[in-house]
Amino acid sequence: MVNQSWLVDLLMNMIYNPYNSLKKLRLFYLTVFVGILFVGCEKPENSIGLELQPGDDLLGYFVSDTTTLRASSLKEDSLRTDELTSIMLGNYTDPIFGKTRASAVAQIKLSSSNVVFPEIFEVDSVVLSMVYSGQFYGRPVPQAFQVFKVTEDLYTDTSYFTNYRVQIDETKDLVASQGAIQEISINDFSIVDGDSLQPQVRIPLDIDLGNELMTADPSVLVDNIVFIEYFKGLYIRSLTEQGAVVNYDLVDSDSKLTIFYRDLDDETPDTLSYVFNINSDCVRFTQIEHDYSATVLSGIENAEVDGTELNYVQSAAGIKTIIQFPFLEDYKSFGNITINKAELIIPVVDADISRYSPQSLLFLLYKNENGDNALLPDQNTGSHSIGGNFDESSMFYKYNITRYVQQVLAGEIPDTGIYVVSNSAGVTVNRVVLAGPGSTSDNKMRLELTFSE
Repeated sequence: MVNQSWLVDLLMNMIYNPYNSLKKLRLFYLTVFVGILFVGCEKPENSIGLELQPGDDLLGYFVSDTTTLRASSLKEDSLRTDELTSIMLGNYTDPIFGKTRASAVAQIKLSSSNVVFPEIFEVDSVVLSMVYSGQFYGRPVPQAFQVFKVTEDLYTDTSYFTNYRVQIDETKDLVASQGAIQEISINDFSIVDGDSLQPQVRIPLDIDLGNELMTADPSVLVDNIVFIEYFKGLYIRSLTEQGAVVNYDLVDSDSKLTIFYRDLDDETPDTLSYVFNINSDCVRFTQIEHDYSATVLSGIENAEVDGTELNYVQSAAGIKTIIQFPFLEDYKSFGNITINKAELIIPVVDADISRYSPQSLLFLLYKNENGDNALLPDQNTGSHSIGGNFDESSMFYKYNITRYVQQVLAGEIPDTGIYVVSNSAGVTVNRVVLAGPGSTSDNKMRLELTFSE
């Protein structure tokens, strides 16, 4: 027979999800009717629960998609961005999520030891080149950049996070023509002096910087240990607000600072060059600023935003969503039941995913007994995939969280809810709008449970 606690949970769901349709109400009465007259169970499709239940015993199964869910969105914690595959640089304005600004910090290092420059020389140009990684978010329009000296020591054994603000000398913009626009051609090769180079942005810097580096005391040009104490690094930011956040591969050999100069000691001076490397041994990281003022997310820095109707997830230490199951433990009143399958369905409601592409994958986390973020037990098993990839055809993220639900009901992990967070959050600014459990649309966030006594 159907346990009355299940009916109680259905009633509680009607209370806490006031947007349930008449169809849901009819389904409730139908469930009660069938439960009284018959055995009150729905035979699931043959593939459900076979990993936990013998395939020849499909009687006694119950299926429910009415478990109460509560959701809200909140500000994400700061995120480490040093030593990643790429850095982000640029500004992006979103109609829902407001403004995102990404600036970059990078050391430069000598490409050789015991550097000796000519006594008489003339600097022709100084160029900071950064190779595109091929990824961007927003509109890759031409951008104007600023470059400043870093004035604090940077250390490779220190972790740098999105909310870290490096000390800089803002009195001197090192860009040669301040406010000059640089083309952003993500997929086009750069042509320099007839040579075809990898797609990159090339920022001309003031020749004073070249003079400063080439006339430095010879003692600081001996090796990189002393050089980075002398020249601590560069801070780069974009001035273009309505543009894109672009990813750059600073470890690529074509990402570098180059001084082009002429040796005037020679009777016929040739144009020479010296390269300062940006490589895997250099400190490099991204600073992120999010501005939600004048948006539906205004105030999220200080308080959660109700997710009954809509929820939000944003990369780059932006926003995460928490989903709670306030009556999940009521299933214990069934007695000794088996959760054969638990699927969490989170629909996407963005109108224009071609322009505002959602994350390819969203992860689920929970707070363990120590209050630390932990992956769901379903993430660490080989018997089934937890899922979480964006299904563009169905417009949802779907997760198999069977073991999580089992272990919550068994009291093995705390029932603190599930956090929905971005993948690759340190190298992307993608965002997504998700349907809530009380969405007025037919497609709601929901937990589909298959269980047996």
